[in-house]
Amino acid sequence: MERTALFIEKRWQQEQCHNHLSKHLILLFKVVNYMKASALNTRLFRKLCQDMDAEYDSLLFHSSVRWLSKGNMLILLACLLPQVIEFLKIQHKQELKTNISDVIFQNRLAFLADTYSHLNELNRKLQDVGANILGLRDKIAAFIA
Repeated sequence: MERTALFIEKRWQQEQCHNHLSKHLILLFKVVNYMKASALNTRLFRKLCQDMDAEYDSLLFHSSVRWLSKGNMLILLACLLPQVIEFLKIQHKQELKTNISDVIFQNRLAFLADTYSHLNELNRKLQDVGANILGLRDKIAAFIA
């Protein structure tokens, strides 16, 4: 009985975590897609990044067809977060700005970016030319450990 209760509690916590992260991902996609939806927004954001001496000057457009693009998009978004917040402020997108300015949200963005970068790295390792099943199994075991 106690094991069942622990299992149910753990499953509920996993679902809550999944729900929070999914909501954050959807919001991040909205932000990026808003910024990349028009050429004007893209040019304005590029100019803002150049003025603020950012390491990068553009974001990647998110495509739900290629899940690998999520990792790259999240990493760039995490690097350009101050510029994105400033851009949303200039564009009077208060709701989006308020959401991504939250410290908890930023921590979850960092977590998602890190997780997707590790998944992308594993995916690249699994696609090595000449890889055999034993080597692939070892790479997956090392990733899980």
